[in-house]
Amino acid sequence: MKYSTEEQKEWREALPKKVSAIAAIILNDKDEVLIGNPTYKDHWVLIGGTIDEGESPSDAVVREVKEETGLDAKFSKMLMVEYLQSKIGDKTYDSYQLTALVELKDSEKMKPGDGEMEELRWLSIPEAKKLLSEYSAGRLETAIGAAKENITLYREKYAQK
Repeated sequence: MKYSTEEQKEWREALPKKVSAIAAIILNDKDEVLIGNPTYKDHWVLIGGTIDEGESPSDAVVREVKEETGLDAKFSKMLMVEYLQSKIGDKTYDSYQLTALVELKDSEKMKPGDGEMEELRWLSIPEAKKLLSEYSAGRLETAIGAAKENITLYREKYAQK
């Protein structure tokens, strides 16, 4: 069941002024990326979520991978740090969106977990980009580029005024 517009609004209003979130870039030996179809959105997403208060980004991404896939993971490298300003209705929200490369300890026991994911898929980068939102597809492509160059990127994206 997808969240109603009112439920989404209540969730956003309960968030702190600045949110920090992290997404995992999880690649297999075929260079396919793991993405999920969440129960609460109408498009596929990178595995990840909000960083809890007092939690490090590396701990958060490992926790999110476990919650959403049932898999044990290891933080490998921070690929991208992004300051994102979003305008939703008449409100502007600031967030830090982090993207990390994550290694799986074992992918045999993969299953959508915690009621958040309907389905998980390993897909080629071009195929994954077709299912992701425009923002997440760009985030994936940029993060893969950073991984290939062995660098960490920083960028800023502001809401339309």
